[in-house]
Amino acid sequence: MQKWAVLFLLASAGAADADAWEDIRQFCVKEWPGSQYRMQAYCVKTQQEAAMTVLSLTRGEAKEEGDLRSVLGTCIENWRGAENQVNWRMVAYCYKTEREAYSFMQQ
Repeated sequence: MQKWAVLFLLASAGAADADAWEDIRQFCVKEWPGSQYRMQAYCVKTQQEAAMTVLSLTRGEAKEEGDLRSVLGTCIENWRGAENQVNWRMVAYCYKTEREAYSFMQQ
């Protein structure tokens, strides 16, 4: 099972998956190497917030199988990088923009 899926399952049960949060930390250290601690911390905070946003989508409008769940899955796959680390901020942005386009096309 992918770590993002584990994060979702555990978070929905009220617990945070330490490995998933560690993946976010590692992602940010890789994005901002060396002693760029302020940027690493900012990255971790924004990635965690975005991961929780994506989690809320899986409990809400993207909960059921269908177009929106498919859009979310595509965004996750598109923003999965090396070592299966996911850029959650970009996943949330991807979903937001695709959701807007989806709504427009449904008119």
